[in-house]
Amino acid sequence: MPVSNPREKYLREGLSTISYDNGIAITEAKILADAYLYLHGSEPGRLRHARIRDGGDRWFGDVIGGVGVSPLRTGLPPVEVDKITGQIKWPQGPTLARIDVTSLDP
Repeated sequence: MPVSNPREKYLREGLSTISYDNGIAITEAKILADAYLYLHGSEPGRLRHARIRDGGDRWFGDVIGGVGVSPLRTGLPPVEVDKITGQIKWPQGPTLARIDVTSLDP
């Protein structure tokens, strides 16, 4: 099924490359955090994404949002991605063991 939404296309392509077998790299954490926010953290008209930083045993995805080309910190707590398992936690949404391409299916 073709995907017409550019954001969803980016997420589907990125999620298809993630391997949970050897830990989560910073680039994979970015895709996972963005997919999580796409599923559980966006408001109509305000697409959110994560700016990843190292947090020791986990990646922190600072939540960035805004309209147009001026992304701003939202003041929301960061999304946490476990570096070994890929588990995602966020106080504003559910804890997920994994996100994969099927998570985006209707």
